Amino acid sequence: MNKKDVKNRKFWLFVLCSMLVLLSLTIGYFIGRHSARGDVTLRPGVYVTTENQEEDTSDTTVPSGTASLINLNTATAAELDTLPGIGPVISERIIEYRETNGPFNTPAQIMNVSGIGTETYLNIKDLITTD
Repeated sequence: MNKKDVKNRKFWLFVLCSMLVLLSLTIGYFIGRHSARGDVTLRPGVYVTTENQEEDTSDTTVPSGTASLINLNTATAAELDTLPGIGPVISERIIEYRETNGPFNTPAQIMNVSGIGTETYLNIKDLITTD
């Protein structure tokens, strides 16, 4: 092998390694953007840190409309629509589920409604009741 071939191989090896590093960084960036972050909002003003300790960042006043819990068994579509992550379509699904299956026994039962998963439930669990 002559010096020109060695230099050419080193050049292409450098290019290949550089591309692998850039690809790794790009993949890591997109994976990091879509994974859970350190702080997760459970309800307005309350955050769970990575140590799973709640930190209340809200002031002492209660915003109007949040002083009373929304009863899943008696709420209208308009009332359900005020919950975070619940829009008009899911409000109607909640009412249809209630009419088809009877009253909710526990707030967690709302996860049986199509379109409501764990994340949505965690966001609204302190705002709803079945009593």
